[in-house]
Amino acid sequence: MHYLCRYLFLSFHFHHIKTPALENYEFDEELRNLLMKYILIIELHMKSLISYSFCEKYGASQAEYLNCLNYNYTSPKLQSKVNEFIQIINEILNSNNKPIYLKHQAKNNNIPLWALVKILTIGNISKMYSIQNPSIQSKISHEFPEINEGSLIYMLDILTRFRECLDVRRSTLPYISEAKDV
Repeated sequence: MHYLCRYLFLSFHFHHIKTPALENYEFDEELRNLLMKYILIIELHMKSLISYSFCEKYGASQAEYLNCLNYNYTSPKLQSKVNEFIQIINEILNSNNKPIYLKHQAKNNNIPLWALVKILTIGNISKMYSIQNPSIQSKISHEFPEINEGSLIYMLDILTRFRECLDVRRSTLPYISEAKDV
């Protein structure tokens, strides 16, 4: 493995050496970057839609998005998902590693949803959408023509898993990534 990394490093360092393995790596890297770009666009759009739709119906205060009754709390399975989501949010809110803009908002004991969604992952956003009341899910899904609420839940779950795979894939080749940066 050490020899392979050294060979790839030299291949990156001396651009005249092109191998099929190097070309495959470059193609893989370009494809991952392209996919990540569009996943991030979707992620940002979903954060905006969820924040706007939720705040329009319930308000932007921290108490509103921590209130389990402001979600689809109609079945034991959904109640469990809502409680799990609220626990995740509470952990984020009580963390000492919050960005400065959230620490500033926390001084007032009220971090509005529009500020919080900036640090939520696509997984958190996917989970938040899946537990929304049907009226909010419907409003959000109408932003995507020909995609219904159930399909959007499924698509967000797939995007979450795909993004996790891209992140894991990116971290599995640390030597190659470092060599390319040289």
